[in-house]
Amino acid sequence: MEKKWTLRLPRYTLGFGFQIALKPREGVKVVGVTNKVGHYYLPFFDYDITNQAIVENDVRSLQETFTLGDAFLFRTKKGFHVIILDLLTGEEWRRVLEESNCDEEYKSIPLHNKARVWVLRLSDKPDNHITYVDYLEGYNGRPISEPHRRLLLARGVDKARLERLKIYSSATTEPLMYAGYEA
Repeated sequence: MEKKWTLRLPRYTLGFGFQIALKPREGVKVVGVTNKVGHYYLPFFDYDITNQAIVENDVRSLQETFTLGDAFLFRTKKGFHVIILDLLTGEEWRRVLEESNCDEEYKSIPLHNKARVWVLRLSDKPDNHITYVDYLEGYNGRPISEPHRRLLLARGVDKARLERLKIYSSATTEPLMYAGYEA
């Protein structure tokens, strides 16, 4: 629920609002990885859509529009997670995210917290496993996050594909940031 009020004053308009969100939690502690590396962001998407073709069409459109690299798809119980290893500026990332059709809550919640990072869950829940599905070939050529590339390798993602991307790896020494939370 979102509520906004405005009050007109002689020379100003005063506006204020608040937002209340209620989301059921399962009470399970999980771990996720963030999409921030130094001053850059990786395109991370959370789709609460179970139709893989719809997700793939949206991701391909984003790859074409923004010349993004390979996209790695993971299936969850409610939909898909997508990771693209390209390093984008904050402004580039916001434009890509705005154009995507991923979950609206996933898009907006990080904008209201101090960290300004997007998180994708890595750990399984009792009845909700994350499994690698496939990749969508993109327009590789941008620098990529080497720590995230290594993480995908450790998660069993297509080794040959990730080895080919190594030539684009950035020289960043920034470690991965993880987030523990209750889902």
